[in-house]
Formats: sequence, structure tokens, C-alpha cells
Amino acid sequence: ALKWAADGASTFASVTYRDPGLGDGPVPTVAPDGVGGLFAAYERFDLAHIFETNLVFQHLDSAGQPLLSGIGDILCDAPLDQLDAQMISDGAGGCIVWLQDHRADGADVYAQRRDAAGIERWATHGVPVYIAPDIQGVQSLAADGAGGVIVGYSEKVGSNYDVFARRFDASGVPQWPARPVCTARAASSSWARGQPK
Repeated sequence: ALKWAADGASTFASVTYRDPGLGDGPVPTVAPDGVGGLFAAYERFDLAHIFETNLVFQHLDSAGQPLLSGIGDILCDAPLDQLDAQMISDGAGGCIVWLQDHRADGADVYAQRRDAAGIERWATHGVPVYIAPDIQGVQSLAADGAGGVIVGYSEKVGSNYDVFARRFDASGVPQWPARPVCTARAASSSWARGQPK
């Protein structure tokens, strides 16, 4: 990890984490912590369960030093794969993470909030955004200006993928209906991040 000031100068040295479970995973998702540091989440192979992938959470301070011991905390270690995380600041020194979770049939979208100390503030293994057959994939996140978040995600409906949105408050309680707001529906797929074209 590297951090640059407004003038382009590096403000702390390169920080490298060596994790035997990392493999060739994707670039971590990150969010600022509001005091010069950052939160990060990345995928790692579960070495105890072959072919399973979990998400790891780490917090770096303004000097680039890890605040959580070892490789960090497991963000979610529910059965099977957890993938494709996205993260935003929660506006209160913590962060909110959305992820695709394969613990049940197909793939569903779950969310978790961590405070400034890295402590989980929502349910263990996260709160479900929407549970349905087939596949849901994370698309984008936006703060709602009141400590909550709006998540956009795609869902396989028949042979197509449509795009939906749902809002959660700062406590992880849904503010929009169980069947979320559809933002894009078409005769063919409304393709979005994380889904096959």
C-alpha cells in the first residue's frame, strides 16, 4: 500500500503484506478512515477448506501501519465463497462493506459495518440485502447522508440480469421494501459489475 499527499509526494513507505492464502486474488477494496488511514478488504483462500474463499479486513493508520494483528480479521467466514467486496466510509470513522456471498443457493448480497476500532456493528456474517434463488451481484454503494447506505446490485431474473437498489440505515436496518427498487429492467440483460455478459 502507498499513500500520496496532494502534491504527489508519498507520505509513507510501501507496506507489503505476505499472506500464504492470498494467491493471485484481486486488488483490495479500500475506504478512508477519516484520520489519514484506510480500511481494506481482500479475498484469500481458506486454507482449511479447499476451493473456498473468505474476505479479510485490515485497518492501516496514517503512517501505513496495520492496526489489526497478523493478516487482519476475517470479515466473513460463512460457508463457501465470499467475493467481490466493495467498501465506503460510514462517515463516523468506520466503514460499510458489501459482498457477494455463496453460503446458500446461487449467490446473495450481504453487508457488514465495522467501526473505527474494527469491531463488527451489524450481525455476525453480515446482514442480507436480498435473498433469492439464482444470483445477485454487488454493483455500487453510496452514502445516504444520514449514516446509512444505498446499495445497487444485479439479480438474475429468468435469463436476464436486472439492476436493483436498497437502502439501509446506520444500524443495518432496511429502509426500503423487501423486494427492492428496480432501477433497470430490459428485455435483455442490464449487465453490471460481477456478472457475465
